[in-house]
This record gives sequence, C-alpha cells and structure tokens, in this order.
Amino acid sequence: MGIKDLSSVIQSYAPASITKLHFNDLTGKKIALDASLLIYAYVIAIRNTSDDLRNLNGEITSHIHAVVSKTQLYLDNGITPIFVFDGKPPNLKNNVLDKRKENREIAKKQMDETSDEEKKTKLFKKSTVITWQQMNQCKEILRAMGIPVIESPEESDSQCASLSKINLAYGVGSEDMDILTFGAKKLLRNISSSKKNEIIEYDLEKILSELKYTHQEFIDLCILLGCDYVEHIDGIGKKKAKEIIDEYRTIDNFLKNSIDVKNGKYKIGEDYLEKCNLARDYFLNGPANIYTANQIKLTNPDQKKIKELLINKYSYSRTKVEKIIKKINEC
Repeated sequence: MGIKDLSSVIQSYAPASITKLHFNDLTGKKIALDASLLIYAYVIAIRNTSDDLRNLNGEITSHIHAVVSKTQLYLDNGITPIFVFDGKPPNLKNNVLDKRKENREIAKKQMDETSDEEKKTKLFKKSTVITWQQMNQCKEILRAMGIPVIESPEESDSQCASLSKINLAYGVGSEDMDILTFGAKKLLRNISSSKKNEIIEYDLEKILSELKYTHQEFIDLCILLGCDYVEHIDGIGKKKAKEIIDEYRTIDNFLKNSIDVKNGKYKIGEDYLEKCNLARDYFLNGPANIYTANQIKLTNPDQKKIKELLINKYSYSRTKVEKIIKKINEC
C-alpha cells in the first residue's frame, strides 16, 4: 500500500521537493529498483488487454519480458539499474498479507463465475501473484545479462533505502511512497514507464525542510496517514494528520495530551502505541545487507547463458536476442 495520501501531502505542503525529470537527467546514475513492484506492474499492464505472455510450452514468461525490456530501457538511457528483490516479509505485515491473499482468492472465484469479459479482465488482474520461482527466473536472466541483483533480508523497501542512504544509488525507483519513510534520499516514480517525460523525483531532505520536521516526526506523520504496519485511526485524514504532528510532534504526545483522544473521539486500540513503536523502529532500522560499490556495477554478460535462457527456455527469437546482447555489450 505504501503511505496513504503522502504524495498529496507533499504536493500541498512541500511542493519545492518535487521535480519532473527526463531519462537523460539520470544518465550515468545508478538507480535501485523495487523489482517486485516493477514486475508486478508490467504483468498487470499485459493483463489489461490479454492473457500472460507464454513460451512455446505454454509456460508464463511475462515476468521475464518485464525485466528484459526494462533493463533495455535503462541501459538505452545510460542508467545502471540495480534490481532489489524482496526477502521474507516482516511479521509486522502479516495481517496485510493475509488480507491480500484473501482478496486474490475471492477474485479468482469471482472470475470463474462471471461471463462478463471486462469484469473477468479486472478480476484477472486482482488475482495476480508473482511466484518465488518466477522471481528466481528473473534473477537468473538479470545475472546472465551482467545486471546488479540484490536480495533483501526482508522487504526490498529498507534495502533500497539503505543503498540510497550510503550513496551507492542516486535514488530509488518505486511507486511506493514509503520508500521516503524508510529514509531514501530520493524517490523516483514512473521510472519504469517508457515515456520520456514522466519521472517524478521526491527529495527527502527538501521535504523535511519544507515541513520543518525531523525524519522521526515525518515517520509519525506517515503512520498517522496509514501504513502497512499499524492500523489507521478512523477520522484522521491527511489534513488532520499533519495538524497533529505540527502541534504534538509525536504520536506519543498526541495520545497523551489530546483532548479529542481523552474524550474518546477516536477509536484507538490498547496496543496501538506499541505497534507504532515497532513500526518506527522498522522504518528507521529495517534490515538491509551491506554492499560495496564494487559489488553493484555492470559486469560482462554471459552471452551463452543469455541465448540458452531467452531462446531455448523463453522462446525469444534469435534476432531479438542478438539485439539485446549487442545493446548490453555497448554499455
């Protein structure tokens, strides 16, 4: 989910932190990419108009086309992509993941029961899941192409942010606004689009400066807006959330001193503050593996492996594969 309404809050109260970029503005830079979101978005886009892409054996290959085509897009524009893959989900997110699984199962059942093609397509997209096997297949072809692949200990968000914080990546390419909550210096949205003028950069330092918040106060704002780790308090929208942090600076002070809380205006669970503390700690200290610049760079492609995978396993044409290899060798 990311952080509900955070982009709207930033647009309203910290507009100078937002910059529109072209791909050529990022030439020569390394960008950490949320691989799962990128692949998922590509597969959903395919499912908007048709079934998944498949090889000659009928096996789904949409995920492979996602990483290959996006890699070409970045290399064409002089960008070094760093694909960051999720590890084990944190326990904090169990309820959210259970709900998503339930929604996918409902969508699958409804899809089998309807004859309306438009509705079936929408349900088909809702039931989308990328398997661990498919993710591993993506890692295999990326490594063969010489593209940096990072495996996160848990969710990719904290790993991506870590690469940004220690300057191993210029920024993070993702649609999830909570990349900023995790402390990434720059968030780049729409970077997986092939359109050349749609990249939106959010600069965390400028956001904090305009809001006059510390990073921890910003985290508390994000929790109040709505995140994956703490239930949202009904009745607190984006304007109210900002007013609370402006006045009380922390959720703890709000719960302790607000008359509205004391009068029972808001329904707040007994363990709400405990969950907030856990979420804060996760946003500040989420697990991330340590890498060096030497580990995150383009390497020589394994041409034999690329051909073996793309032609023999995923049914790419030999002509297309030769073009892909040529482009990689030029970088």
